[in-house]
Amino acid sequence: MSGHGFLLVNYVPGTSLVHRAPLWLKFLSVVGCGMASFLVVDWVVATGVLALMCIVFLASGAGPARLFKAVRPILPVLAAIGLFQWWQLGGPVAARIVLNVLVCVVAASILTATTPMQRLLDGVVSGEVEVLGRAGSCSQSQVQGEAPFEHSSVWRGHQQPSEQPLEDDLLPQSVEGEADRFRVCKEPCF
Repeated sequence: MSGHGFLLVNYVPGTSLVHRAPLWLKFLSVVGCGMASFLVVDWVVATGVLALMCIVFLASGAGPARLFKAVRPILPVLAAIGLFQWWQLGGPVAARIVLNVLVCVVAASILTATTPMQRLLDGVVSGEVEVLGRAGSCSQSQVQGEAPFEHSSVWRGHQQPSEQPLEDDLLPQSVEGEADRFRVCKEPCF
C-alpha cells in the first residue's frame, strides 16, 4: 500500500513521544477531537486546536508533506461545504465547520502515522481500546437467542394488540416475522 487514494497517513516508523504514547491515549485523542468538534463554537478556538494537532503531527516526525497528503483529498469537498455554509450562515460558522473537520482528519492521521496497522487492529480486538465496549454494545452474556418484539410495549407502542391500521404501528407487521433472526439484549446495554 503506497498511500495512493487513502485519506489517512500510512505508518511512519519512529521513536517520538507520540509514537511511544499508549494506544488508548491516541485513540482517546481522536475520539476527543471528534466530540470537541461538536462543542467548539468559535472558529478561533478551532484554529488553535488545528494548530495544536498539526504541531503534534509534525512532532511525530511524519513531516509536512504527509500532513498535506492527508488533507489534500478532502480540500475540494471542504471548499464546497465552506462556501455553502458561508452563504447560508456566514463566514465564522463556515470557518468553524471546515476547521473542525480538518482537526478530526489530522487527529486520525496522527493515530495512523504513529501506530502500525497491525498494532492498531490488535489493540482494538484485544480490548486494549475498550471505549467502544462502554458505548452501548452488548456483551455476549447479555444476548439471548430470540427477540421479544411481538409483545413488547417498547417496540409496538401499546400493551395489547390493537385494531389500529398498520401505518399507526411503530413496528410494521412484515418486520415482526423476521424478528427471530436478530439477537437482542435481555437487559439494557448501556
